[in-house]
Amino acid sequence: MSEKHLLTIGFIPGDHAGGTISCGDPEGSGTREILVEIDDDSGKNVDTDQALSAEKATFFAADCPFLGQIASDWATPLADGSGSLAGADLARCWGSFHDEPLPGEVPRQVADEDDCGEFQNSDGEFNGKFFVRYQFEEDGEYFSEQVVVVSD
Repeated sequence: MSEKHLLTIGFIPGDHAGGTISCGDPEGSGTREILVEIDDDSGKNVDTDQALSAEKATFFAADCPFLGQIASDWATPLADGSGSLAGADLARCWGSFHDEPLPGEVPRQVADEDDCGEFQNSDGEFNGKFFVRYQFEEDGEYFSEQVVVVSD
């Protein structure tokens, strides 16, 4: 049995025209994204083929070094100097995805399984912000899809 968690982490540029954002289609959506696969012992940036050890990761802690490294090394560069994502932000997203909220600003859910990873950026409401899509994959089947936008 093969299981993994998938995080699509994206950034919506400040000058985004607005409209539909489809996670997994950065060119069509006008966003910048990475895909991170997390299994029992590692996290892999699918876009760069870089990997991090997740053996001692404490996913439900705001100071999780594993999530901090994903945020600083892989996600923040998506903003090209116009924003940053903290490990605590990713931890709050993780907690939200697993119904275990962490203290602090709760990410805003903008899509669930019925939305197939799409959400509206009407009037540029989410310009300059990061979004995170979560999916759980088991034996090629996808479950629990959610998308949240991280507040400033």
